[in-house]
Amino acid sequence: MNVSRNHRSSTGLKSLLDSLYIFSLPFLSAFGFFSFLSLPLLVSGFRNILALPNLAKSVKAYSLLPLLVILFGLLPIIIFGVNSKTLNHVMAFSSSYLFYYLLFVVSPLKITFKALLKYISLATMLYALYIIFEFVLRNYFAIDPAKYIPFIGYDPEGEDPIFFGNLIRPRGLSLEAGHSAMFFSIGIPFTLYYLRKFLIFKKAIFIGVSLLGYLLLIPTASIVSTILSIVFVGFFSNVKVKYKISMLLLVFAFFSAFAFIPGYFSNTIGARLSDTNSSSQGRIAALNNAIDYVKENPLGYGWGFLSSSSSENVELSGSLNLYVELIVASGVQGLLIFLAWLFFTYREIKRLQNRLLSLTLTISLISILFHYFFIHNYWFPYLWFAALMPFIARGEQHV
Repeated sequence: MNVSRNHRSSTGLKSLLDSLYIFSLPFLSAFGFFSFLSLPLLVSGFRNILALPNLAKSVKAYSLLPLLVILFGLLPIIIFGVNSKTLNHVMAFSSSYLFYYLLFVVSPLKITFKALLKYISLATMLYALYIIFEFVLRNYFAIDPAKYIPFIGYDPEGEDPIFFGNLIRPRGLSLEAGHSAMFFSIGIPFTLYYLRKFLIFKKAIFIGVSLLGYLLLIPTASIVSTILSIVFVGFFSNVKVKYKISMLLLVFAFFSAFAFIPGYFSNTIGARLSDTNSSSQGRIAALNNAIDYVKENPLGYGWGFLSSSSSENVELSGSLNLYVELIVASGVQGLLIFLAWLFFTYREIKRLQNRLLSLTLTISLISILFHYFFIHNYWFPYLWFAALMPFIARGEQHV
């Protein structure tokens, strides 16, 4: 009896931690500890340590492919030497893969898939509410919430990003608004899927609030990535035509509504895509710098090489493109292995019998993959979470 009670208690604690992990996903910088220990990593680490005694006896071989990427990025470091920055990047990629993906694969979530959808939907709306709240506080009361909570990398003297002439762009719970927008690449598709059978009033509240919070971030890269993911799904997905048409009409209606707001696109997305925008120029310089290194040595320089080699120029300390970053770190061979892992993940999604669920997972994953053409932060949980979803969804496709 004591054994049974202890088992129930352990399962209950793991279910609680699974739920907390979902709600912690937006907290990339807020309530983090040191530069390498975000709240999602802390929660998932604690959860997965507790799950170690109950690991699955077998896993799909392709889920281990990122280990080879880590290895190819380690070899140059072993040959040429280690420093603090290279070690930080080794730990960042390894811990993200381990705690955000692999340990969830070998020890699945204890909450049901329906509960998972519910928690993601709630987390999405709550995060959007926080962004709206931050927008109001910063623009009308001159209060920055980040000053009053632990916030990794926050500089109270830093320059605030402005849009529409004099409005301060909210950052959310991440150091940059664009990083916050990545959560919505998971949150909004899953919210739409979860609410598909709900009353129109509840749908309107959830979706309306979530979209408003999302758009206040001025998520240029995210919007471009979402459009590209929808085009990808339209061409390559084998879902029913009615789902594709419904999706395209929804997107068209969404962007048409905001087209009526005078100057929204020209003052936000258009301004950020402009050639004269300092952010765009910095991105181009960083990418060109990384590509030059790739041309010199396509076999890779090791993890954290760009950070180490460009320590005097912060703008060049990364490629701002995940795929180029992986070539610099682990070589062309590392990138090809990483792309193979993504291909097998996508194939796993396409094998799901629930076509609408397959469509939801595809949009979420492809949107994040396109977003990574604009950033290189592989230590964020979102790509790993999106890649994990077919494992979680496989047994509960009826939801």
